[in-house]
Amino acid sequence: MQRALDVCEARGFVQEQVYLLSRMGNAAKALQLLICGLRDLPAAIALASREGDAQLWDVLVDLTLSSSELTGACGCGCVIWGVFLLGGGGGGGGCFGGRTKV
Repeated sequence: MQRALDVCEARGFVQEQVYLLSRMGNAAKALQLLICGLRDLPAAIALASREGDAQLWDVLVDLTLSSSELTGACGCGCVIWGVFLLGGGGGGGGCFGGRTKV
């Protein structure tokens, strides 16, 4: 499987890398590729659910929170967190400029 993984890495086949890594027991690296490479949060959640590893959920949360694209941050600095919009400094472009339940 390592040879197949090397080929996928060389050719940029990220989805295939995720599959191989999870089959090889490296779910954390597969999760990182899903979140950081593909920006596919539903697939990352599905992987963490299948694996049933609490530490993998911690990795998922940490990686997701470090991505402004996945947390919903916009240019003014507001961030969607759970069911709340946490306002930033700007307030423009549909932002609420304060903490507003959405």
